[in-house]
Amino acid sequence: MSVRWPLACVGLVLFSTTACSHDRRIALPPRSATTAAPASTAVPGTTGAPVSTITRRPIVWKVDRIRLDVCVVVQVATGPDGVWVLAAVGPVAPSARSAVPLGRAVYRIDAATGQVVARVPVPEGSETLAASPGAAWVVSQPYGSGAATIERIDARSFEVTVAVRAPGDVLAATDSALWLISGERLTRIDPVRRTVVASVPIPGPPSAVVVSPNGPWVLHGLGNTSGSAVSHIDDRTNTITTTIPIPGDGTAGMVYGHDAVWVDSDNQAVRVDTSTGQVITVPLDQPKVLTTSDTFLWAASYIVTTAKPYFTDNLTLVDITQHPQVSGVLDLTAFAPNLLDGPQVPIAADASSLWIAGGSGLLHIQPRT
Repeated sequence: MSVRWPLACVGLVLFSTTACSHDRRIALPPRSATTAAPASTAVPGTTGAPVSTITRRPIVWKVDRIRLDVCVVVQVATGPDGVWVLAAVGPVAPSARSAVPLGRAVYRIDAATGQVVARVPVPEGSETLAASPGAAWVVSQPYGSGAATIERIDARSFEVTVAVRAPGDVLAATDSALWLISGERLTRIDPVRRTVVASVPIPGPPSAVVVSPNGPWVLHGLGNTSGSAVSHIDDRTNTITTTIPIPGDGTAGMVYGHDAVWVDSDNQAVRVDTSTGQVITVPLDQPKVLTTSDTFLWAASYIVTTAKPYFTDNLTLVDITQHPQVSGVLDLTAFAPNLLDGPQVPIAADASSLWIAGGSGLLHIQPRT
């Protein structure tokens, strides 16, 4: 089922395109471009911790384009084995009634070179991707089917094996556990034995799950009341140990980075320390999606304005190693117009850079001082 591409084919993948009625073509700058960003400024108005101003050299942003033969990038994940991309690659059975791209494939990209290492077909209906040491994991739910299948893609051989069948759609993965949102429960799966070992009830509809060194965290609603909260699950007992309300009403997602979970809530990022439970807020301009590394929080914002071009796609880089500090802001409009105006923005960060879906491929963004 898996396909491993020889290196001789890599150049063809990077610069080829596939016709697709759902592929929105965009005008991109040359393959590599750089732009300078203003010097860092402190984030005003954070709560729960002092904020100091740090003087930094201006950031130079290096932006590379990686073109794939895909219609739509569905999701991006990073891990110790590189960058994984789940994409729609074209209609399986096109008809006059529907041209929805059903075919799916997972690409693995070498993070150092930006080259495609492999292209692995996966089942139609694959919508969720996660990475762990040595593997990528795909959750597929074929159209018209109520059952979901979790498949494992080996990072070296690219062999695809069925890990387990279980209801659910949102997944987080480590080398010792898979955590799957299943209705209002969090299902724990042993990836070695390929069995469900626990099912944890969540006190409200869950929308996101991330893993930290001290166990998973779930973002969820508060039952019959408005607002959201995050709950920590002890991975030794598979029980909830604490639930922390999140300020704001418009929570959209959650990520983990530098000893904290970060929640996108209204016009701010909410930081919850995973050791102490301390909550601070970092004001941001209309963040749409967040991702983190051990050093930075990346916030992509679709900002509507009253003057032409009436919107701006901004990428804000926040240093999270001490007190949160804005290190720079990059206007993405010149690199990929309409990048952030869709319902979802596939995005992921590795240790030193960002990978974000753009057109029929990716933009690889590297901040340099």
